[in-house]
Amino acid sequence: MKFLKGLGIVAICHSLITASAVAVDYKAELDLNSDNCIDLTDVNLAVDAFSGSDEDPVALRLVVDTSQAVGFCKELKSDLNRDGCVDGLDSQILMTDGIPDLNGDGIGTYGDLEIFNAEFNQCARLLGDVNLDSCVNNRDAKIINSNWNREGDVTYKDGDLNEDGLVSFGDLGPLNAGFGVCKLSRSDFTRAKSSKLRSRTKRARRR
Repeated sequence: MKFLKGLGIVAICHSLITASAVAVDYKAELDLNSDNCIDLTDVNLAVDAFSGSDEDPVALRLVVDTSQAVGFCKELKSDLNRDGCVDGLDSQILMTDGIPDLNGDGIGTYGDLEIFNAEFNQCARLLGDVNLDSCVNNRDAKIINSNWNREGDVTYKDGDLNEDGLVSFGDLGPLNAGFGVCKLSRSDFTRAKSSKLRSRTKRARRR
């Protein structure tokens, strides 16, 4: 029910959002469940807050802003293998290849190690993105289905989204919370915005 409510409020908010509403990007204050990604779970939390606030305009603004930012995740500079998490695999890469330049000063130093340590054990992947292709869709659902009731040696990539050691009904909630969302970056949003602007210009010229 909440998943459907989230979809409905996103549709409503699209009619309220203008191009200048907010700067679309990952913002910690919109990541209401603090999982480093903004998805429909955060929208639903914003809707709940709005529903319990006697329709406070500030709470409505949170719903609008969260809806507009769906798909944006925190950038983890230390995720060296780009699997959505900073973990032991990234440590191995660091040990093998040396300290990476994470702060953009052109050289790997102690300052970069501080960034790595601060981000260690953090993840920034869309809820439900089992195959880590930055979209939550039927391909992820198929992986869960193929491993259904498997237990013991299962991981997130096998469909154990709640990481309880079993692929089961408990993993469908996280899948639904992110279904239909693709991970975005500011450049993705800029390209999409430019594409829409070009499309509108072409239509205007035809009139």
